[in-house]
Amino acid sequence: MGYFQSNELQDKSTVLHVYQGIDAETLGIEVAKVLASRGYEIKEGNPQDGVFERGNRIIRILLGAFHKYFKFGVRIEPGEGDILKVRVHKLTSGFSGGVIGVNQVKNELKGLAEALKTI
Repeated sequence: MGYFQSNELQDKSTVLHVYQGIDAETLGIEVAKVLASRGYEIKEGNPQDGVFERGNRIIRILLGAFHKYFKFGVRIEPGEGDILKVRVHKLTSGFSGGVIGVNQVKNELKGLAEALKTI
């Protein structure tokens, strides 16, 4: 049985998913597992409130869209009762990769939103 309940918000820069029946620590571990399966590493904070990166920013600046680089913030927020919300927001615009890079970041956020529904 999955804990995902609904998508409360999804726009160009943020995704907010609602989960029920799981504690914050376990949800943080599960979120980190999903992100790790997509190549992300935690760079700051912890799985419940941290910054996850994939790729290398310097190489992205040098090679543009030919090298993928993504940086997202993840925060687990309390809701009503046993409800928890996972907010994922982009911390990089993709401009260093030009128009293609901006679209890559937008598509990656959509992909993360779908992957997090599996929890």
